[in-house]
Amino acid sequence: ALLAFRRASAEVSAATAEPPCVLCRWGEALALGPNLNSFDEPRLLASIPSAFQKAQAALQLLESSPTLSPLECGLVRALKHRYLPTAAEYVMNESRLTHSYALEMER
Repeated sequence: ALLAFRRASAEVSAATAEPPCVLCRWGEALALGPNLNSFDEPRLLASIPSAFQKAQAALQLLESSPTLSPLECGLVRALKHRYLPTAAEYVMNESRLTHSYALEMER
């Protein structure tokens, strides 16, 4: 499903959702950034600042979303361990981030 993610449609849906949609932001952040098989692809590296911003937005919305399940909250919180603000920081820390994110996803 993630491979078929339609970024433009999701961004419109997430931006217009009322109340603001935490899992929409989570999905955007997850789909934007590099993945385990192509972490150094230039197009995906270029998306890191945007993925980081979407992840931060999801984390901020999480504080005011009491209806999410513990699983959903865990998925959103795991994003703290997936991205850094810039592609350069991400590349320098990719191994640590990948390991940390994997550990968070196991919780």
